Amino acid sequence: MKLASKHSTGEGGSSNRSTMILAFLLFVFGFTASANAYSISFNQLTVGQTSVSNDADGWTAKTTGGKFQQKSQDGWNGVGISGKTGGEIDTTESILFTFNSPQHIDNFILTLLFSQGPYGDPNEIAGIQVNGTDWYYLTAKYPEADATWTMTDGKTISATTAWNCLTDDAHLTGGAAAWEVYNPFGDTAVSTLIFTAINSPTCYNNSDYTFNSLQTSAPVPEPATTFLLGTGMLSLLGVKRRKK
Repeated sequence: MKLASKHSTGEGGSSNRSTMILAFLLFVFGFTASANAYSISFNQLTVGQTSVSNDADGWTAKTTGGKFQQKSQDGWNGVGISGKTGGEIDTTESILFTFNSPQHIDNFILTLLFSQGPYGDPNEIAGIQVNGTDWYYLTAKYPEADATWTMTDGKTISATTAWNCLTDDAHLTGGAAAWEVYNPFGDTAVSTLIFTAINSPTCYNNSDYTFNSLQTSAPVPEPATTFLLGTGMLSLLGVKRRKK
């Protein structure tokens, strides 16, 4: 006498259902899992400290060359380093951001990045390094309130990257020279981000500027390994059912 039919709910059926549920969750997780989004402002980088950790959001910021120091000008605020030019990021100084989960950078704002003229500055250059490898450069231009956004190694800037001077005063003494760069690194998943200053080729005074804010609005999905594992398990279950 047969005690179980093909509709049995014994141990085998229960095990199959559990496996299917797990595989389905992994399959969905491969599409939906994502990192936290961050909104980091200058006032979150505590003055007088060399390192700030935001455990709740999962990011840290560390200085090189001094401590965090704020600076305000023409109604704009930012943070820099307490070393060479107090409250600004100079050529031997930097702020390093580290993210627990890789991020898509939506935009960032820098201030006091002037073109040639004010304060005896050259066309000042902000250098931003991504993931410890690729370098990007925001260079103020004279005499217009404009800049260039470039990177090393002849790599192509994303077609959706854009930048503009928020204050239209990058060539004026007393201005704020605030710049916003949108989608600066394209689809790159960013784990570390360094802001520093670069000597101008015609430098008779060092480049320097302040950090205002950083925003991520489209978190980067987790690697596809989970998705592949889920689909693999579903495929194996399909083969097993056909054999039955």
